[in-house]
Amino acid sequence: MNILYINDFAPSFPGSFFESLDALSSRLKKDNHNLYYIFPLEREYIKRLDELGVVYYCPTFMGKKFDINLFKLTYRVCKKENIDIIHTNFGFGGFFAATILSGILKIKHIAHERSLSSNLDSGYNIRIKRFRAKVLFGVLNFLGDTSYIAISNEIKENLINQIEIDKNKIIIIPNAVISNRQNGEKKNLEYSTVKKIALTKKIIGMVAHFGPHKDHKILVDVAAMVIKKPRMSYFY
Repeated sequence: MNILYINDFAPSFPGSFFESLDALSSRLKKDNHNLYYIFPLEREYIKRLDELGVVYYCPTFMGKKFDINLFKLTYRVCKKENIDIIHTNFGFGGFFAATILSGILKIKHIAHERSLSSNLDSGYNIRIKRFRAKVLFGVLNFLGDTSYIAISNEIKENLINQIEIDKNKIIIIPNAVISNRQNGEKKNLEYSTVKKIALTKKIIGMVAHFGPHKDHKILVDVAAMVIKKPRMSYFY
């Protein structure tokens, strides 16, 4: 198959998403699939993908809900490379372009959904936001052929209840964990110990990639202030 991956997020530090993409791409390449990518910015780590497929850049669409340059580029790549599947990740720019083109060009579109629920549950007038989303996604799903990958049951339920996406178009695939990332001996607390702490103390923690963009220093600074409070006497 010929697979096009669109991502409008290209941070300075690769993070877990790129490690997962790199691992998946390597496996797909090994299985003789042809891979193509569209990113908004050139990054040193993205150049690793040159060995696995063809990388295109469209700097105008990062952070936008729709970008005509991305639409044109995606159309050209799909026609030139005879794309079978478009996979979009993160923002709405790639999602809108891929959904519309999936209908025009009769291509399957798979959207990796991880943040829609937070977008609809925050800000002003939540009811209006959800109503507009229902109308918009209803039109897009009528025009194109889009299926969804949800990273959790919560995201799936939000897609069904808030936007009325057909449950048969949604599959749950939790975020990947790179098994070979751990080095040295693994140290785990016994479950009984963790349960005892949870029942008797306030627990504060952070589960995130150890990269500069996650800014773990803020957690440490805040923890230093929190543990001084009597009711927050335990930090783990």
